[in-house]
Amino acid sequence: MSHSPNSIKILIVDDNKNNLFSLRALIEKNFKQAEVIEADSGISALSMLLKEIADLIFLDIQMPQMDGFETAEMIKSRI
Repeated sequence: MSHSPNSIKILIVDDNKNNLFSLRALIEKNFKQAEVIEADSGISALSMLLKEIADLIFLDIQMPQMDGFETAEMIKSRI
């Protein structure tokens, strides 16, 4: 799905693949204009955000290596 002016890009970040699947399904069912992108870690999310802009980010808090709070702080420091 290409990012059109009427769509929103949502990044979901979770180390649990079942959570990513469920959240994606909920978003896509209820927000037809949303483009969902996924990351399975904070580090992966940061890497993805270097290439793409997300309008909204859902972050898991408990993740290995870099938790959601650390990831959010890194994202915030980029702005």
